[in-house]
Amino acid sequence: MFLDYEENIWISSLRGIYKLSYIPFKNYYKNNGLLESEVSTISEFNSGKLFFGHNYGFSSLYHDKISQTNISSHTDNKNIYRILDSYHNKSEDLIYFVSLQKGVGIVKSNGNLNWICSNDVGNYYTILKTNHNKILVSTDNGFAEINR
Repeated sequence: MFLDYEENIWISSLRGIYKLSYIPFKNYYKNNGLLESEVSTISEFNSGKLFFGHNYGFSSLYHDKISQTNISSHTDNKNIYRILDSYHNKSEDLIYFVSLQKGVGIVKSNGNLNWICSNDVGNYYTILKTNHNKILVSTDNGFAEINR
């Protein structure tokens, strides 16, 4: 669950994402424009633009308009790129996310995407910011610090 700056409650599920507000809640699915109906993580940019992680990419929602970014290609049938976790760096207005087999993605609010990955790591699982402003990821090799 995620609470945005307008105090809307967002709930991700295997069947889409739900928005609870003062009016009846609204559901978002692939049929409404999401990349996929299954949502695994939610973050928010300073502007209020929302980021939803999926199995093969992410969707962004801003003023009821949805954009999609696919992080896999049609030739990547053996890889699972599921976005498992995300973190919003408020001071830089960047969203860092971990993709199971692709690495760490960094997204700007305009949609520009950069990658940080290591040949020594097979899978990435979670991402977090420490009290000392370090960004850590958990991987199949343990914890690693992200050098920005």
